[in-house]
Amino acid sequence: MASRIFWCLLSLTIVLWSPRAYSETVTETSVKDVSEHSEQPEITRIEPLGGKVGDTITIYGKNFGNDRKKIKIQFIDPETNKQKEIKPIEPVFLAKVPDKQEYQLRFMTEERRLLDNIWLKRSVPINLIVNDQPSNYMTFTLVTVNWEYKIAFLTILLLIVLLIFQAFAIKKVNFLKSVVLDHRTNTYSLSRCQAFVWTFVLIGSYFYLAVGKSLIFGKGVIPDFNPSLLVLMGISYGGSLAAEQLNRFFPKKDLTPPPPRLINLISEGGEVSLPRLQLVGFTITAIVIYLYNLSGADFLSKGLPDIPPTLLGLLGISQGGYLGGKLVGGRMSVNYILPRRVPINKDVELSIIGSGFDDKTKILVQDYPGLLDPERHNENYLSLKLLNFGQAGSKDMVLVPPAGGGSLVLRDVLEVVDAKIEKIERLPNVKQVKLTLKDFYPDEIQGTVAGKPATVIPDNKDKNQIILEAREDIRTGDPISIASLDGELKADIQAL
Repeated sequence: MASRIFWCLLSLTIVLWSPRAYSETVTETSVKDVSEHSEQPEITRIEPLGGKVGDTITIYGKNFGNDRKKIKIQFIDPETNKQKEIKPIEPVFLAKVPDKQEYQLRFMTEERRLLDNIWLKRSVPINLIVNDQPSNYMTFTLVTVNWEYKIAFLTILLLIVLLIFQAFAIKKVNFLKSVVLDHRTNTYSLSRCQAFVWTFVLIGSYFYLAVGKSLIFGKGVIPDFNPSLLVLMGISYGGSLAAEQLNRFFPKKDLTPPPPRLINLISEGGEVSLPRLQLVGFTITAIVIYLYNLSGADFLSKGLPDIPPTLLGLLGISQGGYLGGKLVGGRMSVNYILPRRVPINKDVELSIIGSGFDDKTKILVQDYPGLLDPERHNENYLSLKLLNFGQAGSKDMVLVPPAGGGSLVLRDVLEVVDAKIEKIERLPNVKQVKLTLKDFYPDEIQGTVAGKPATVIPDNKDKNQIILEAREDIRTGDPISIASLDGELKADIQAL
C-alpha cells in the first residue's frame, strides 16, 4: 500500500513539473533569439571622413557580428536617391576595438562613377546591413583623384593675393628684397631669409589645409596648427632676433658688391662659412622633407605633418652654431671698399668702411710688399692713399690688427682694369655711334658727346658694345667721353 502511494505521488510530481520546465526552456530560448536579433547595428564614426577611390575606409560601430559574410555595405545613389550595395575591392576586415565595445570594419571601394562630372567632391551617405538589419547612415566625402593639385592651385592663388596685398600696403612692388636684405652690408641676411622662407612655407601649408577641409567637408571648424611647427617658428624667429642684436656688435665680415648675391648666404669675407653652410643645408633639407610629406599626407584626417624632434634639434643646433660663429669671429669687419674697380697705372685712394678698426691696424695689399699704414679716421673708417697698380686683375687684401687679434682676409676686393674705348662706328642715325668698350660695365656708365650728356643704350647681344645717342647730330671730330658712374674709370675718343 505504501509503495502504491509513493509511485502515485512521483507520477503526479513529474506531470506537474514537466510542462513548467519545458515552458521555461522555450521562453529563455525565445528571449535570447529575440534579443540577439533586436541588436541593431550602429555606426559611431568613419575614419577618415573623406578620401578618394581606392582609399581604405574604416567604419567603427556596434553590433556588427563576427561573420563578415553577413555584412553588406550600401550607399544612397545621389542620382537615383536609391540604396545600392558597395562592392569592396578587398575583403571586409573585422576587428574588435581594444578596451571599447566597438568593432572596426575596413574596406576599399571602387565606385568611380560617383565622381562623373564632379570637379572636387561628392558626399555619399553610407550604412550597413547586418543579418538583414540596417544601421544608421553616416556621410562619407568622396574626392577626385587629383584633388591635391586643385587645392594646391587655389592655395598658390591665395599666396599671390597675400603678396600683392603686402606690396600694395607698403607701396613697393619689389618688397621681398628689402625684407631679406641686410642694409648695413647690402648682402642677403641668412637669418632673415630663413625666417621668411619658413613663414611663407607654413602659411602656404596652413592655407592648403584650411582651404582643403573647408571645400571638402564644408565645416566651420578652424584647423589646428601642430605644436612642432610652433617650435620650428620659435627656433627660426628666435635666431633671427638674436642675429639682429649680435650684428650691432659683431657685424658680418663681408663686402657689398652691387647687386647682392645668393652666395652671401653661405659666405663671409669672401670665403665659405661652415656654420652658414650647415644652417642653409639643414633648412633646405627640412623644407624639402616637409613639403614632400605635405603633398602625400592624409591631412583630411591627420592634419599637417609633424616635424620630428630630432630634426627640430638639428635645426636648433645649426641655428646655435650660426649665432656662435658671430660671437667668436671677432669685432673687426669690412663692409665697403671704394672704389671697387680702379684703373691700371693710375694713383688711387681707397676708402675702407667697416667696424672695429684699431689705431694700429695694418693692411697688406696684393702686389705691394710689406704692411701699409692706413689713415684711421675713426673706428669705422680707414683710408689708403696713392696706390698704383701696374698689373690688371683681382686683388686680395688682409687687415692685420695689433698683437692678440685675428687677421681679416678679404678675397678679390679690388679689380684693376684697363678701361678704354677700342672701336667706334657710325650708324645710319646721325645722332648715334656704336662703341666697343673694354673693362666697362655697360649698365654702369655715362657718356657725353661734345661736352653734352648723351643716352647710353646697352647692346643685348654683346655686353662690350653700347650705342651712344646724342641730343644733336654727331659731327666728325666731336669729342666722345665714357665714364663709370663713380667717376673712377674714364675713356675718350673722337667721332669719325
